[in-house]
Amino acid sequence: MQVKEVRSVEERLPPYVSYRAWQKLLSELSKSTPSRFDSSYFETLKITKSSCSMLRGTLLFLDLISNNGAPTPKLHQLVKSEGEARQLALAEIVRHAYGPMFTELDLASATQAQLREYFRARGASGDIGRKCLSFFFAIAAEADIPLSPHLRKSSTRGRGKKTGAE
Repeated sequence: MQVKEVRSVEERLPPYVSYRAWQKLLSELSKSTPSRFDSSYFETLKITKSSCSMLRGTLLFLDLISNNGAPTPKLHQLVKSEGEARQLALAEIVRHAYGPMFTELDLASATQAQLREYFRARGASGDIGRKCLSFFFAIAAEADIPLSPHLRKSSTRGRGKKTGAE
């Protein structure tokens, strides 16, 4: 049996999976939640090994599964809720998981450089740091967590399709 090193909560990388993959997983979990998140579960979803690893890391970081892969009550609450209740559950999850960010930074006035520094201090730099930012912006928006206007401008860059009128 292969033993994996388990990082403590403080050492876990913030999520850097694509938000589309995250939403797809939540959609599947709304239909049926497994009793354990292991490679066989992700194989049934036709998810690549790298995406599987990132999604598992996301679930761990957000405290939605235990170290042995069992779903937590927070995950069950999230996938069973809808509308405003789901938004509130997600906001609570985000505020807990990213707790140091909310205490170390004033997200109402923070800049993108401050968030990059926050992620870099947690081992996420370069492309992974950029993906951490992207995931955080998306999950904060879905959870209706207010962010600095300095972050909103940079978080929307590159989204949407350009039209000929631009």
